[in-house]
Amino acid sequence: GASSIVRKAHRLRDSNQKYAVKIFKILDEGRRHQLMKEIRVLSQLECDALVQFHGAYFDEARVGIVLEFMDMGYTCIVS
Repeated sequence: GASSIVRKAHRLRDSNQKYAVKIFKILDEGRRHQLMKEIRVLSQLECDALVQFHGAYFDEARVGIVLEFMDMGYTCIVS
């Protein structure tokens, strides 16, 4: 999206397991707090129709969300 980038990653101890890391650069405290609430909700969801949440990390200006890597190529819009 416009407010984030997505990078492909893997665990250092298991290079075969791939993840998508969505990185948000958020300096505004209010927006950062809202994203933290959404991460808490995402971490509690269990649904096969959603991309699986694997964790999150935080530093001074960035929030990273570690998600299941979906290697399905381009998506199409269904109307």
